[in-house]
Amino acid sequence: MRTLIDHAYRARVRRLPCVVAVVLRRVGECLFRVQACHRDHSGMGGKDVPDHGNLWPGCVNHHGEYHTIGRKAFEKKYGLDLKAICLRIEDEIMNGVEFPDEPYGAAVAHL
Repeated sequence: MRTLIDHAYRARVRRLPCVVAVVLRRVGECLFRVQACHRDHSGMGGKDVPDHGNLWPGCVNHHGEYHTIGRKAFEKKYGLDLKAICLRIEDEIMNGVEFPDEPYGAAVAHL
């Protein structure tokens, strides 16, 4: 059984650059600290949502925008598949799999 809250996992996600900044090729422009953002959260109908496979790194601005416009609009605006990104990050953190040529997975492999 996976732990729902994993502080060490969250800390690892927060060490990554903001996923939107990577997609936009402007990693240095996110000056605010990166947060471990839940793709699915309790406000989206789930009471107990896990951290593993459900977190993406986002700066304060992009995390706020995600909650303001919603997941579907956010993913469409930036051309993201947050589920795939969250699962890729989980694989990297939990299984030690490295994807140096594909930051955040195939969704942004063209960068």
